[in-house]
Amino acid sequence: MDPMSTDNHRHRVCPAPTTATPLSGRVLLALGIATLLAGLAVMAGLGDGLHPLLAMPGAGLALVVSAVALLASAAFPIVIARLTARAPETGCAPKRAAPADGDAADRAGQP
Repeated sequence: MDPMSTDNHRHRVCPAPTTATPLSGRVLLALGIATLLAGLAVMAGLGDGLHPLLAMPGAGLALVVSAVALLASAAFPIVIARLTARAPETGCAPKRAAPADGDAADRAGQP
């Protein structure tokens, strides 16, 4: 069914809101968590044997700061997706209940 189809040829049918997390948000979140874990491991001294640069005092802190930046970047697409799912879409008519018997006579002259 076409999402732009009409209901009684007067109102657009609104598509159902999606609550799925965007792929970009999930990727940035996963990279942020991995970088945070790596930074904490390097700060604990586990990176000394892997590479001489990881033995330097600021290497773990640099990874933790990068992880915070990745996690903050992941928040933007996730928050925007949630806000757009909650916001009413312009042009969509709200669903109305079926009119009662007395209301049909009142609406006879209305389109």
